[in-house]
Amino acid sequence: WYLDSSLINYFDVNSSIEENITLYAKLSKEVTLTLVIEGESSVIKVSEGTKISDLEKKQIEEKQFVGWYYDQEYTQFAPVNSALESDTTLYAKYIGVVYTITFDSNGGNSIKSVKYSSGETPEAPLLNPSKLGYEFSYWSFDKEGKNVYDFTEPMKKNFTLYANYVEVSYQDILDSIVPDVI
Repeated sequence: WYLDSSLINYFDVNSSIEENITLYAKLSKEVTLTLVIEGESSVIKVSEGTKISDLEKKQIEEKQFVGWYYDQEYTQFAPVNSALESDTTLYAKYIGVVYTITFDSNGGNSIKSVKYSSGETPEAPLLNPSKLGYEFSYWSFDKEGKNVYDFTEPMKKNFTLYANYVEVSYQDILDSIVPDVI
């Protein structure tokens, strides 16, 4: 309710009324809103002027909501402070949650962390870590090397992989560097 016909000054319903007053009602109409989420449409009625920020976002496992768009190609972003003034179709954009693999080289040279979207299968680093007196053997989920990771499982969380090595003798190292002379 408002105290003026221009609907600017709100009437405080908790205030005491000492004389006759005229109150003005702001009537709103409903608009049809079509929400398209992951290819599925639902149609709802909302009050004209409803802000996009007030719309519920569907929770989708392993995905993160990015925002609402006016087109299915996701090129026309619908700002969250926009008010719905007419029948509208909005498209929800989601992306896969991004996870990080951290590589602990267990005393070897450092390997950069990598990021993958949920559901993607990560690849082994192009270069294996190196450590003097050792040869890299495999990556594992634990420092002791009991839980081997073989880069075939899709990403579902952040994790750290530990480098595991086999010890090599100095003679083996020299043999690999210096060719045999006959």
